[in-house]
Parts: sequence; C-alpha cells; structure tokens
Amino acid sequence: LSESPHVFYKQIKDRLASFQGAFHSVMVRDELWHLAESGRCFERSENTVRLLHSVYHTLPQDQAAAYVYLMAVLKAVSGFDAFRRFGSEELDVNGVAYFLIRHEQFPRSVLFAIRLLDQHLKALRVTEGHHDSVFGWSVRLIGKLKAELDFLQEEDIRFDQLGEQLQNLQIAHAQLGHSLTKVFFQSRREAGDVGA
Repeated sequence: LSESPHVFYKQIKDRLASFQGAFHSVMVRDELWHLAESGRCFERSENTVRLLHSVYHTLPQDQAAAYVYLMAVLKAVSGFDAFRRFGSEELDVNGVAYFLIRHEQFPRSVLFAIRLLDQHLKALRVTEGHHDSVFGWSVRLIGKLKAELDFLQEEDIRFDQLGEQLQNLQIAHAQLGHSLTKVFFQSRREAGDVGA
C-alpha cells in the first residue's frame, strides 16, 4: 500500500469482480439471491445519486476543468466507455447527468437499478409471501420512484434544475432505505409505523 495505492485498489476491484462472477454463476436463484440482488441494486442507485450530488456542488464553471470531473464520475461508475458508446460525443454536465440518472440500458444508471430492484422485490414477495404493510409500502415507494424516473425528460435534468432533481432523488432513496431496513433488518415489533 505504501508503494502504490493504485495497485492495491486495483487488486481489490479485481477480486470483487471475481467474487461477483462466482456469485452470479453458482448461486441458486431463490429468495436469498433476490435479497442480495435487491441490496446491490439499491446500493448502486443510491451511490450514483450521491456521487452526482457531490460533484454537482463542486463542479467548476470552467468547461475544461469540468471535463476532468465528469470523466472521473463516469470512470467511478465504470461508465466512460458506455457513455461514449451510446452516442454522446460531448462530455458535458447535462449529458452525463441524463446518462447516469435516466439511461435504460446502463446497469449503473438510477433508472436501470430501480427497475431491477422492483423486479427483485416483487420476486421476494412471491417467494416469501411478504404481504405485510411495511413490505407493501416499500414496493409502493419503488413504484413511485420508478414512475418519477420514467417521467423525467432530458430537459428536466439540465444543470439549472439538476440540484433540485438530485435532492428529490436523495430524499426518495432515504425513504426507501428506511422502509427496506424495516422490512429486512428489524423485527416486526421494532418496525413500528409504516410511513415513518
């Protein structure tokens, strides 16, 4: 680590990729798999929003300096090549934000992750028979977030409105995270109020 932290971090990244590959190739597609995938999807979505939010508030006004920030954001989510592949030649805030929030095919976009989270939670509902009100509340929150993301247009994610959109997404993720915690990590007695 003292010689080169980059080598150390690359080793971690490579080993995590190996673990993910093994996990996906051998794990039975039962309720545990759906639970693990639900966690992965939620984490991806929430972290993408957090990353965009933090960069939005530190982004320099100079386009040349902003370019470096935007490239770093895309590389942080392993999205630089995908961003270029999906036809965006110009690296600007609006294009990167739209790509990371609303792209339907990029696995680390917020919309993609929320749609997948919705599928995995619905599979858990069928598999485990979750019909309690807290689980139902979580599914409704995901449906609401998914509908809001589906409704967003490119002009809604322009730089002048991006701060507000990111704030709304952070609030939605906080509510969803709180609700999912009640469903999966607290006893029924601790879960208490559904909408809290």
